[in-house]
Amino acid sequence: MQVLVQRLEGVPVGSYLSIGCDGQRILRRLEAGRSFPIPGAEIGALKIEVLQSMGSGYVVKQPGRQACSLSFLPETARAAMKNTKMLLELELMPQSPAEAASKAPNQEENSFYLQKHKLSEYFKALLSAMLRRKPSDPYAWMLGQLQGKIIASPPAEISTL
Repeated sequence: MQVLVQRLEGVPVGSYLSIGCDGQRILRRLEAGRSFPIPGAEIGALKIEVLQSMGSGYVVKQPGRQACSLSFLPETARAAMKNTKMLLELELMPQSPAEAASKAPNQEENSFYLQKHKLSEYFKALLSAMLRRKPSDPYAWMLGQLQGKIIASPPAEISTL
């Protein structure tokens, strides 16, 4: 089964649709015309929620580290939406196998993106430099490189004869 969002009124831009069914949850950005596949949910109750992000960020888990911190800036525009009426119309319909297959990641787009920004070459060079230097904290060193906070070694003395 799939859920098709037909119309949105009063739903803040950037909201997410959460669909819970039989112990699983699907969470996607909410857009009119977008369908949400619900595998194996031909019968049963669906819990539908409209959610908003309070902030977002990316974390890359580093091997050996179990914790990290991430800061978010509050969004003040949410206070004005407390009494806003929202309308969400959904349509439940079966998902075709062709649609399910079309949702797979596009390898060509990913390759084009990497080539366009020369990311593969950059990260190869970054890893090569890190392996030559062997910093005590490789993650901090790479972060410094990515943020442009490049720490240079003090210059060696030149001996004169």
